[in-house]
Amino acid sequence: MERSVIGESVQGASHIRNNKECQDNYRKIVLEDGCIIIAVADGHGSESCPFSKSGSMIAVNTFCRLVDELHTSYLQSLDSLQTYFNREGEIKFAQAIDREWKQHVLKAHTNAKRDAPLLSSGMKDKDAIYKQYGTTLLGLFIAKEYVFAFQIGDGDIMMVNSSQVDSVIQSNKILGVETHSLCKNESWKSACSTVCRLDSTLLPCVFMLSTDGFSNSYLNDDEFHKSCHDYFELIQEHGTEAIASHLKEWLSDTSAKGCGDDITTVFAHIIS
Repeated sequence: MERSVIGESVQGASHIRNNKECQDNYRKIVLEDGCIIIAVADGHGSESCPFSKSGSMIAVNTFCRLVDELHTSYLQSLDSLQTYFNREGEIKFAQAIDREWKQHVLKAHTNAKRDAPLLSSGMKDKDAIYKQYGTTLLGLFIAKEYVFAFQIGDGDIMMVNSSQVDSVIQSNKILGVETHSLCKNESWKSACSTVCRLDSTLLPCVFMLSTDGFSNSYLNDDEFHKSCHDYFELIQEHGTEAIASHLKEWLSDTSAKGCGDDITTVFAHIIS
């Protein structure tokens, strides 16, 4: 299998002006058998979420760890893993993401010796702690013959080839500026997932995961889709290594000319 992955997180132009750190994180793993795990998360960054950068890091690590563990346990039958994702992606797997993210947030909060809000009973207000780490999550597992996509909150997972630019998954979006979040109670109920076949007629292609700072920097969906296709053509012509050397500069320019938000984008180039 010929596959390569590149990615970059950049501090938004408005965040630079306001001396506000980038709240995004991403992680990518290329396994020995060619399978790929990618996760992208966008910390909310609001005053009520002061530790969302940590929350987004915990989110990408949680997704990659859980998928890696599943890949290992199903290594002799990745078709059975496909069946698991089809049946349990939005329930059992989403519940595991919700549960483990919250467990690691509490551990991180304690280890950092941060003040814990208290309930009237004197117990820790766990919901208030989770809110301080609020984040979205995008995740992708690319096997040889199928793709599993997972999403809580905003952002985009796209598949791009020479003839099409399509959303891999349609998230449950909230009108306005609000978004679903891992910090919310039973966040797994707002998770979306899908499994789709990856056959030779789609190849070569690029899977693209991006926080909403990328799409929001364009006037409309047509302009966003055009940019996605432009990146596909650049990767096809010049290769991922050449694009990687310019990606930070290009994304920073996109933020400056667009919405000013942090931008994280990861590209998985699949040739065969």
